[in-house]
Amino acid sequence: MRLISLVVLFAVFIIFAKDTSAQSAMVSDEEAPVLTLPQPSDSVPNAFEQQPQPAPPSEAAQQTEVAMPDVRTAEDLYRAEIKTLGQNKNQFVHCKLKNGRVLTGTVRGPGYEAFMLHTNAVGQGTYIYYKDLAEAPRAVPAVGTHFKHAAQWTGIGALIVIGLPILILLSAALFASGERC
Repeated sequence: MRLISLVVLFAVFIIFAKDTSAQSAMVSDEEAPVLTLPQPSDSVPNAFEQQPQPAPPSEAAQQTEVAMPDVRTAEDLYRAEIKTLGQNKNQFVHCKLKNGRVLTGTVRGPGYEAFMLHTNAVGQGTYIYYKDLAEAPRAVPAVGTHFKHAAQWTGIGALIVIGLPILILLSAALFASGERC
């Protein structure tokens, strides 16, 4: 019995250690990178050199610019936000839907019309259309969701640790009894 307790304790330690390392890695991703300016070259440009002037835009190009303004819908903005949030596979996203539901999970497979939000530790997740979003998705730390996923994996591990020996004992007892299945 002591061996089983040690195995369960070790499995729980591994699961929670993985989650805490994922949280610390998530914090380091939010730090801004340091940008450096390129160094000027040794050659000095000729100050008296003639620079080519760009040609003025034609009247037809000006008319098409006026006729076709850059209009972005809310769905386009949501799509761009999901695409940027989906680049980090460990980042949790908070989505509020028009029907009032609030979902928190990781973005999987952002597409043109919809994306997959992975809300459980096991399973495929929820398919969400951009037109169903009430507001722009935002990144959240989601400590509760991390805990929920860890609890789900712990339950699966406990089921395997406890269920597998019971299954082996029952199959051995069934074999010893001489029953044919």
